[in-house]
Amino acid sequence: MGVAGQAKNQSEMGGQIMKDLLLAIVLIYTVLAVQLESFILPLMIMTTLPLSMIGVILGLAITRVQLSMFVMIGILMLFGMAVNNAIVMLDFVAGLRKKGWSIHDALVEACGSRLRPILMTTLTTVLGWLPMVFSSKGSSGYYQGMAIAVMFGLSFCTVLTLFFTPVLYSLVEERKERKQKEKEEKRRQEKEEERRGYAK
Repeated sequence: MGVAGQAKNQSEMGGQIMKDLLLAIVLIYTVLAVQLESFILPLMIMTTLPLSMIGVILGLAITRVQLSMFVMIGILMLFGMAVNNAIVMLDFVAGLRKKGWSIHDALVEACGSRLRPILMTTLTTVLGWLPMVFSSKGSSGYYQGMAIAVMFGLSFCTVLTLFFTPVLYSLVEERKERKQKEKEEKRRQEKEEERRGYAK
């Protein structure tokens, strides 16, 4: 009865954590959309979330730590950290774009100037969790999975963010610019046809 009760409690906790993860994703998107005044830019920033999950899976496979409640809590914490690097980079890019920089030049400048802050932020976070990864005595052993999830997820996410996020931003913005130019060209042609009609 005790084992069955414990398994039931873990199942209920797992379901609650999944709901919390979904709620965290919704809240993160809402805050980003309001703050950045855009619906597309937050989606590009939130691509870091599935990238971080790749790191979590690899970390658990390498360390042979099983999925547990503490790992799920670590993933929940990771979601809040993973978007920071993309925010730092894309917010800087958006600022340069408002000044008239081209997409390519803004991305090159952002990747160069924001590289050090992003790496330093990730490094300090990873080193802060490192002692917990190697500690298996007493209650600290339970938190080992949480530390592995945060460390591997954040590290993998940071590396991919520096390459994947700029490429995705470039593709989306270039497509948006092409559509904008097509609309402007269509309006120009319509106005030209109207002028010709009045001239006749």
